[in-house]
Amino acid sequence: MAQNEVEVDPLKKAEEEKEEEKILKELKFYHGYLPREDLLFVLKNEGDYLLRVSEVGSGDKTVEPDMMNKRAIILSVLVEVPPAEVASPLASPTQPGKAKFTLKNPIAQQRWEFHHSDVQLGKLIGEGAYGEVREGTIKKREQTLEVAVKLAKGTGELSKAKIKEMMREARLIRNFKHRNIVRLYGVAVDEQPLYILLELVKGGALNVYLRGNGDKVSVLEKITMCKGAAQGVEYLHKQSCENQRLWTVKIRRELHDPWPTKIAN
Repeated sequence: MAQNEVEVDPLKKAEEEKEEEKILKELKFYHGYLPREDLLFVLKNEGDYLLRVSEVGSGDKTVEPDMMNKRAIILSVLVEVPPAEVASPLASPTQPGKAKFTLKNPIAQQRWEFHHSDVQLGKLIGEGAYGEVREGTIKKREQTLEVAVKLAKGTGELSKAKIKEMMREARLIRNFKHRNIVRLYGVAVDEQPLYILLELVKGGALNVYLRGNGDKVSVLEKITMCKGAAQGVEYLHKQSCENQRLWTVKIRRELHDPWPTKIAN
């Protein structure tokens, strides 16, 4: 060992990191691994601020100005501050480099942001390009809802790209509300792996159901299924969301539902 090198106890370091993470999670304005692309939707007024995790070396330094609304956001200021001091008031002017601004309004988690502690994972129901899909439950406004949980896993560049794409899709559909669209309740990004929280549709994939039960489904029921799918597509188009590969979109059947087909993914 070199003369000036200090041996680090890995157990002690892990314990310190765990304690730091606990302190951060208690902050109302801590948003975990919230993607920077979401910040323009969260920080809306001058002086708004939040705290989030940014991977070192990711090039994640700024967010492009929102030219449509003629506003710019200064982001990703790197500071060396002990976690215990982060919660102290941040109302004094801050001047990193040449940019001078005042942090005024701490922004709490949005209605579509959940803590991992709000999510109870259940059995594995599938695996996709992004990782596992599991049944689960979430606590939402004193209610417990059944959900499908997509777990975004991986650390390689390809996995990171897939996670970014998954979060982009979540950003796109989180405001969609229609009986024939599988609903996105939100995301849990305060730790890894990231969770995407979707409406749980227990009927399974419609094509699989028809393959095994097609002779038991009446013509009227099939028409109802087609109508539901068409209404879902119509809603998506009204939201300016067009899928050029519509034939790959999964259509699921919720058993005993008068509007049985729902478009997912």
